[in-house]
Amino acid sequence: MRTITNNSLSKYFIFLLLVTCMWTGVLSAQDYKGTFTLPIETKWGPATLPAGDYSFTIDTASASHVAKIRWENGGAIVIASGVTDQRSVARSELVLVRRGKKGTVRALALAIPALHQPEGGLVFSYAPPKGEPQTLARAPVLIQRIPVLMAAK
Repeated sequence: MRTITNNSLSKYFIFLLLVTCMWTGVLSAQDYKGTFTLPIETKWGPATLPAGDYSFTIDTASASHVAKIRWENGGAIVIASGVTDQRSVARSELVLVRRGKKGTVRALALAIPALHQPEGGLVFSYAPPKGEPQTLARAPVLIQRIPVLMAAK
């Protein structure tokens, strides 16, 4: 009888441990939402976004940090090539490399505190599209910062 009780208690504690781990993951998962307006046609990962108003959601619980971008006539999904915590993030913004009337997203900086860093924010980096280094020599480059409005939680 004692063996059955100990075995049942062990299963119960393992179950509680699993539930606790899963609950902690759910609590730490953050979906960040925001809006921005692009003044020019912009490449963001594989997507080409026309000038206009946009909303986005980023799920920081996934390892790939997928950004879901929506606009009036469509949507796109882009994956960050990297993400870093930075104390220097004072405001949320989209960083574009602009050549004439076209741009490319290089980073999305969100002024949100990270779990282990109460000030600053997260910076999501995006790789340049293939062939972009060749165009750098032909056109003047301008870095443009587009304000991002974060949705209240």
